[in-house]
Parts: sequence; structure tokens; C-alpha cells
Amino acid sequence: MAALVVLSAYIRLNHAGLGCADWPACYGRIGTLAAHPAGHSTADTVSAYQQLVNEKQAPQAWTTTAHRFIASLLGVGIITLTFTALARRRKGAPVLIPVLLLALTIFLAVLGNWSGGLHRPAVVLGNLIGGFGMLVLLWLLWLRKRRYTGGGYATPRTLHAWIVAGLLVLSAQILLGSLTSANFAALACTSFPDCHGAWLPGPAITTAFDILRVLPVNAAGVVSGGDETQAIHIAHRLGACLTAVTLAWIAALAIRAGGIYRDSGIGVLLLLLAEILIGVSAVFTGIPIVLATAHNALAALLLLSLLTLHHKTRTAALGNAWQ
Repeated sequence: MAALVVLSAYIRLNHAGLGCADWPACYGRIGTLAAHPAGHSTADTVSAYQQLVNEKQAPQAWTTTAHRFIASLLGVGIITLTFTALARRRKGAPVLIPVLLLALTIFLAVLGNWSGGLHRPAVVLGNLIGGFGMLVLLWLLWLRKRRYTGGGYATPRTLHAWIVAGLLVLSAQILLGSLTSANFAALACTSFPDCHGAWLPGPAITTAFDILRVLPVNAAGVVSGGDETQAIHIAHRLGACLTAVTLAWIAALAIRAGGIYRDSGIGVLLLLLAEILIGVSAVFTGIPIVLATAHNALAALLLLSLLTLHHKTRTAALGNAWQ
């Protein structure tokens, strides 16, 4: 599932233009040409555009095949898991998580065939959140088999409360990142730490949260976003600050607690530092597809690390796994 999330991120970002030869000019070029620039014939313009499309799609041929293959295997595995859990439910087998996994699998399969594609923020957001949701559910299913005993020197309940807050903050930040991607707002702010002189999102943020709208596309086939792209980008940066402070504090508490929490705390801290470094580097380097994909992958790893730390506090305090 982790490989599937990374491949999905790569394919989506490549379709958005991050992998094309004309980056960043082709970013968000998801439509078709309706007009041609002065001095060029329509045929020449369309031919050049088609060549650009071919260049953009060529590198991801193997990733698309791999993505479909892994998704198919995962789908078969989840169907098998669900029916097995239902058959063994009287013996105490967990049923809720497998059923939710099956529901998400069906949802993502239907969403994958949606004709709107990248034109609709709801489709992009649904794919991103659905993928993260499946990864979390599978991780929770794996964590049920793990037992941790022997807490550290701090009160597990205190650490547990902070971890719950961290999970909420990180989930909100992942949602903001998904909205940033869905609105093609990666290039809306090319200065740091401000956004071309602005520090707050402004009222245009409401447009970015309208996920049911269809993104406007100009004559060149490029998404023509307005002030909402800068607003959601700034909101994502502000969310990153809050997330960084929260997770750094949780990591410090876990490391100080020692025992079974120390390694997880160090892991969260290292992942957080890597995520911050990649996020800032992406702004100064024009967001290459490698960094953009890594940004998605590290967000997923941070979420799983926090879930693991949460599970440790639960099992250490209660003496059993999540039920």
C-alpha cells in the first residue's frame, strides 16, 4: 500500500505537469488548446502541444502499469481479507477495518474512472484522502498484532493526549496539502517565508475549499486559478508551522519518556526534519517531481509513525491492543 501511495502521487504530479519538458510552463496543462498564439498556425500549436503531452506521459508508462498491477493485487487481497474476517467474526476476528477497507477500495475504483480527472478538486482530493485512509487502516490492522509493555518514565496518558492532538493537526495539514495540490497551487508562492509579500490567506481561501467546482482552463489548456491558489498555499505553510511545533513537542516528550517511546520519538523527529527540509527546498528549486513525491511519502510516514507511537501508549497503559 505504501508503494501504491507513492506511485499514485508520482502519476498525479506527472499528469499535473511536474515531469514535462517545459516545466513549469506546462504546470496544470490538463485541457485542450482552443486557440493559437499570434504568429503560429493552429496546426503547429496543436502539434507542439501534442508533442509536449507525449513527452510528459512517456516517463510514466511503467509507473501506470505498476500502479494498476499493485492496485489489482491489493484489491484482491482486501476482498479476501474482508470475507475471511466476516467468516471468522464469531471467533473475534476484526470486521470493521476490513469492511472499511473494502468500501474505500470500491470508492477509489469508481473515482479512478471519473471522467472529470484533474479538472475537479473533489476527484483529486478524494484520491489523496482515500489512499491515505487505506494506508492508515492497513497499518492499524497490523498494529493490532503488536504488543508493547514497559513504559518509560513519563505518564503514558499525558503523552497519549498530545499524540491524539498531533494526529488531528497532522491530518488537517495533509488535508490542506491535498487542497493545495487539487487547486494547482504549488507555484502560487515562489518566495519564502512570505508569499510575494503576503502572510495570511485572505478571503479567497473560500474558493479553494469549494471542491465541487470545475477548475477553469484557459485557451492554452492550462488551469487558470486566481487568488485562491495563493490563499491555499499560504494556509498550507501556516499549517506546516503549527504541525512542526506540535510534532516536535511530541517527539521531545517521547524521547524524554524513554523506554518503548524513545525510538518512535526519534523517528518522528527525523521524519519531521526531513519533511521541513524538502518542503523548503521545493520552493527554492521549482518543485521538481522527485521532491514533490518525497513530500507526499514523508507525510504518510509521519502519519504512520504517530499512529505507532499512539498504539504504544495505548498498549502500555491498557495492557492490550486497540479493540
